[in-house]
Amino acid sequence: MFSIGSKKISMTKIILLWFGLFSIEAAPFSLVSYNVQNLFDNKQTKGHRDYTYLAKNDPLKKNCKLEKSNYYRRYCKKLDWNEEKIATRIKLLRKVLKSSPQTPSLLGLVEIETKELALRLGEEFGLKKVVMTSGSDERGIQSALLFNDKVWDLIEKKEWSFDFATRNLLEVHLRNKEEKKKLIVFVNHWPSQRSPTEKRLVLARKLVERLEKLKGEAVVAIGDFNTLPRENPHPFHQEVLLKGGMNEVVFKKGTYFYAPKMSWNHLDRVFFRGPLATQSSQVIAPEFATGVYEYTNKKRDFWGSRVVGIPKKADFLKKKKMGYSDHFPVYVEFDWTSGK
Repeated sequence: MFSIGSKKISMTKIILLWFGLFSIEAAPFSLVSYNVQNLFDNKQTKGHRDYTYLAKNDPLKKNCKLEKSNYYRRYCKKLDWNEEKIATRIKLLRKVLKSSPQTPSLLGLVEIETKELALRLGEEFGLKKVVMTSGSDERGIQSALLFNDKVWDLIEKKEWSFDFATRNLLEVHLRNKEEKKKLIVFVNHWPSQRSPTEKRLVLARKLVERLEKLKGEAVVAIGDFNTLPRENPHPFHQEVLLKGGMNEVVFKKGTYFYAPKMSWNHLDRVFFRGPLATQSSQVIAPEFATGVYEYTNKKRDFWGSRVVGIPKKADFLKKKKMGYSDHFPVYVEFDWTSGK
């Protein structure tokens, strides 16, 4: 076998290439989508309730009293979110991303506060360009797309807001430099399960509305959709898949473990349509980023049970064993097919 760029080809194909009888198919690209669980800087942003993520000696830490529950007020006062902890957090998240089968040229992030943090996370992987939302989430968490500017050119960025406080829908138009093909990426962070299905339906319908204007284009929708199978009407089945004409990448493993129900949830999804085909996909769950949940309360369901392999979520009060995220990231490699 021989290699041309990232493609391995046989001697037979080399000979056919020499005589002009064969052409190498379009080079594939890969992406990762990751909910990084509250990746904040330690600077207070006006209008955002981010006092928890300040250094302990910051005068604005007094605003911990504004937190809505006793638990979060105590947590806010106790947490010393200093630069050392931020650096450790980024180092740990990078460690998880290094377990990706290949270095992605696209990285979607949710639960991140600033572009600066996104760039610190992505620079080691050649992901030196970022586009980000500026939504109305009260804590200030946003969605972002990092990309390798040696692979992609940015055409335009759009974002779509809603008439209630939530994360905006990010829409990014890119062009692949090698293939001269256009790709549109939507980064989603839909309202949590504390919100009714109706709110997730609003975001699903906005995505479908945008898809209707992008017929024939290569489109990928990624992120944390916070959607469960029992919802009705279902944001995927009635909207994204049926009306939006999207295909879904099916992952064998869940990305989030919900302990009270002892259930694995597929909150982090990848949808696609247009001239694209999946080559490989997986949930990135390296052993070092997994933990164990033990049901030790005799008065609760599942007492005595033990679940292994769950995400080792971040605990910001710890210095050395801080953990990673309460979600696993997902990886997909796509091939271009005929089309734009």
